[in-house]
Amino acid sequence: MSDWIPINPDNVKTVPAPREGAAVHINLFLSPYDVPEAVRGRYDQNRKKFVIDFQYASEEPTRQETVDDKLSIRLGKHSGRLYEIEVDVDRVKAKSVTLVTFVHKQVESALENLRKKRVGNVRDNFSVVQEVVSDRKDQLFRDLAGVS
Repeated sequence: MSDWIPINPDNVKTVPAPREGAAVHINLFLSPYDVPEAVRGRYDQNRKKFVIDFQYASEEPTRQETVDDKLSIRLGKHSGRLYEIEVDVDRVKAKSVTLVTFVHKQVESALENLRKKRVGNVRDNFSVVQEVVSDRKDQLFRDLAGVS
């Protein structure tokens, strides 16, 4: 199992982009509770899935949402924060080298599509998660290199 990768909040953009159509510009900051404290990527042998976990300052009950036949996510029931991305690598049917690239692109695409469907702070949380995954992709997807 991969170790947690700490996230320094000072290195994460927590000021959301201005909302379209806003007549008055107000600077809003994302709550520290909506910024993950740590992230890890791992291949879960029991589930036979590649999983990216996000750890926050506070935990809450979660619910699972299916994105497509290869990808599902786990969201906070109350906050909508992203806690987990699960990829069914057996359905991908790719060799380990192409598997890493394919899964990374699938996750990036899914996060962008999911972000567009969210509003307010939840959308901002997804933006932060996108940045975290992109910045740490080498570490997060390392466990996939041995999966085939």
